[in-house]
Amino acid sequence: ASFEAEDHLRMASVAEAEAIQLDKAGDVPAALEKYAACIQELSTALSSREVDGEKLQKSLEQVESRVTYLRELEGAAPAVPVESHITVGKDSKLVAACATLGAAGGLMLLGPVGA
Repeated sequence: ASFEAEDHLRMASVAEAEAIQLDKAGDVPAALEKYAACIQELSTALSSREVDGEKLQKSLEQVESRVTYLRELEGAAPAVPVESHITVGKDSKLVAACATLGAAGGLMLLGPVGA
């Protein structure tokens, strides 16, 4: 996996975390901006074909689902919690993909250490 793909995944993860925080705080316009950044970074990472496409596609679909929901509200406060659309925390597909890619990158850089 390339460092470029890792960078896109890292930026997607940060944008997603910030979007979720803003979403939970009720700042929907700012959350939508961060979700858009997350979608862009995920799409770029997916196009590299050097990542776990299945996990990232699922994460992308979750974020897009939340964005669609928030836009349909047309400024009203969200009644559905973000966790209904996006898996957060240790079960997040995006976190899992980042961890997998990070481990692969470490192996490439350091080789098998300790065996």
